[in-house]
Amino acid sequence: MKMKKSQIQSQVLVYILALFIIGVIMVYGYKSIINMRERAGEAEFIKFRNTVDQAVNSLDYGSVKKRTFFPPRGYRQVCFGIPNKAYPPILNNYPYINDSLNGGVANTVFLYPDGSRAFEVPDITVESNFKCYNITSGRVTVTLSGQGSTVKIS
Repeated sequence: MKMKKSQIQSQVLVYILALFIIGVIMVYGYKSIINMRERAGEAEFIKFRNTVDQAVNSLDYGSVKKRTFFPPRGYRQVCFGIPNKAYPPILNNYPYINDSLNGGVANTVFLYPDGSRAFEVPDITVESNFKCYNITSGRVTVTLSGQGSTVKIS
């Protein structure tokens, strides 16, 4: 059976339409996967922030606890700093954090390398008003000491 000219043209149209639909589905799928990854990263950050906040707020005067935290992936250090204080010269190696601490922003916990992910944990003290801890195998361990109205991080 021989195909007529109009049948061939309609088959080409069907193939073009199918390719277009497949392309739209692939673009949508890619965007959805990227969006899920961003949301997972945001969820990791929120969980880390809440864990640090709860650990600091749960200490009583005189209690000392060594705590391990699990920061979001993609960071090398967790830095603690007290806004508007005198800082050691090493802070100059962290320009974004330096600007934040000296600019009166209330953030006290920073994720480095860029320092743009930060949050406030009130009533903490840190040796030299600024200190960073390396993240090893996805975790960072610090010692928390209850000192009455503040918690010292060392």
